[in-house]
Amino acid sequence: MRLSLRETYHGLIGIVVLLAVSGCVSISSESEPVLLYRLSALQQTAAEPAAVPLALALNISSSRLLDSQRLWVMQANSRVQPLADFRWAMPAPELLRQTLIESLETAGVAVAVPSTATAGSLTLALRAMQIEIDAAQQAQARISLLATWSAGDDDHSSRLFEVRHDAEISSADSAARAMDAASQDLLSDLSVWLQDQSRR
Repeated sequence: MRLSLRETYHGLIGIVVLLAVSGCVSISSESEPVLLYRLSALQQTAAEPAAVPLALALNISSSRLLDSQRLWVMQANSRVQPLADFRWAMPAPELLRQTLIESLETAGVAVAVPSTATAGSLTLALRAMQIEIDAAQQAQARISLLATWSAGDDDHSSRLFEVRHDAEISSADSAARAMDAASQDLLSDLSVWLQDQSRR
């Protein structure tokens, strides 16, 4: 039996279900469901929107370990292992970059591909994006990010952003919520700082 193009299209759409938890996407199949988690963009920031939209180039780098769809858990003995049944929707650095772009655009900052029209550039180095568990088995979501703003050959400014959020890690969903809360703090601070840099 052959399916029409429309029937095939509707069948493919039917297997994709959006869930409300931290932008989680569930893709169903005959095997176990695969959950793909996202970060939430900021709906508002403490900074005033830019009077004139600022076009900037935005690049991000990370270690090979972090350039992954896995969420890593660091134990008190410094042992690192991936959290079971957890996948980011894309590699963590790109996910953070896309979420930041959405957040900046909400604040009136346009993000463009590198060109002669850009007013500045933002380079991000992701140093940590993980769950950390101490000797007392207390868990925290941690994100560490070095941001460098450049508006010309002699105009550079850097700042290390580091946020931690207490968490109870009982499932992949709870880990996603903790990471999302940490990213909200990070994105808010970074957005304010970037707009301050652009107004200097």
